[in-house]
Amino acid sequence: MPGPAPFFRRSLLPALCTLLLAAACDPGARDDAAPPAAGAPPAEAAAPDAPLHACALLPPSEVEAVLGAPARDSLALDMPAEGGGLTQCNYAVGDDPAAVSLMLRVSPEGTSPGNAPASVRASIEEAGVSVEDVPDLGEQAFWGGNQLHVFRGRWHLVVSPARAGGLSQARSLAERALAALPSP
Repeated sequence: MPGPAPFFRRSLLPALCTLLLAAACDPGARDDAAPPAAGAPPAEAAAPDAPLHACALLPPSEVEAVLGAPARDSLALDMPAEGGGLTQCNYAVGDDPAAVSLMLRVSPEGTSPGNAPASVRASIEEAGVSVEDVPDLGEQAFWGGNQLHVFRGRWHLVVSPARAGGLSQARSLAERALAALPSP
């Protein structure tokens, strides 16, 4: 009889990573700590080419091309923040409502990723999951717990591929999502 590890990896690890991503937002990392001037447009208005949510980065047709099966999207999580935020898009295939998941964390303009990559990596390793570096993807990328974490500029993508998809599928999905992101 399998232990709790498969349940943890499929159900609890994504939730844990979501919480870690939210916690990794370091307001002290802002390069421009001064508040915006009165009447200044919000930071989102300064970047009109920034995607509104994860579903905008990876349309179902792109997921279908990777999976080889019809897919549909649904916005699963939307946590806006001033100049950034966290969104997640699930992609349903057949009767699996979350066969693939893409999470996007956008840090506010003028912020640095700080220790977010190291913090996320350490948390995954502390959960007993091995982590593998993934070269030539974003500025930093690693794979662990059936999730691919990709950091580029103020963007952090988390791709959870289909159960049998593995790193190859996650990388293909991440490359397509990264192509839709504005330059850092």
